[in-house]
Amino acid sequence: MLKKVVLTITVLSFAAYSYGQGTIWISTSSLTPATAKVSDAPEKGGALLGATGTENRTNFFAQIYWAAGSVTSSSSLASIGPAVNFRSGTVNSGFIQETGVTTLGYNLDTVGNNYVTMATPTGGGAVTVQLRAWWGGGTLFTSYYESGANANQRYGASPLLYLAATGSPNGQPPTLPVYMDGLGAFSLKMVPEPTTMALAGLGIAALLIFRRRK
Repeated sequence: MLKKVVLTITVLSFAAYSYGQGTIWISTSSLTPATAKVSDAPEKGGALLGATGTENRTNFFAQIYWAAGSVTSSSSLASIGPAVNFRSGTVNSGFIQETGVTTLGYNLDTVGNNYVTMATPTGGGAVTVQLRAWWGGGTLFTSYYESGANANQRYGASPLLYLAATGSPNGQPPTLPVYMDGLGAFSLKMVPEPTTMALAGLGIAALLIFRRRK
């Protein structure tokens, strides 16, 4: 019995240490607008703006979702790291916040808080990532799924991005976190309430009936 327990602990320990760490930057400001911009279209003219037409970044969140290696389905991904806001100013609208404290109290200025660490098969190994963003209304919706579960809220996700290598903090020598180079741009979309969709369907059906009668 003792041998079995020792063997189990040994196997579990090996499994834990056989995985390394991979790191990527949260920030997207180093990437070009064509590949990294998040927009709130079409309601706000393509920028993450408030009702008055001025920047209102604290109402919007972004979070990284990931899986080790290469995956082809977003359902295989899990969230990692904090939900962060977007940068201030019309020019910077759509880029992730780099400094300061987020609406949810996460301090990006603390050393190590501007990147996320993932368990990869090898240190600095490959990962698939996706950036998901949503309108949170301050602290009303603090996760991507909370926003998506509520009708008429805006949310969206980037295409899947495969990174062949990530930063390796424990490597010899250590390497810095990598940027999400190649991240695809995307827009937040509003999903109407089921009742609204049902009314729209009835309206289309009525039009078809009217046309047939004519």
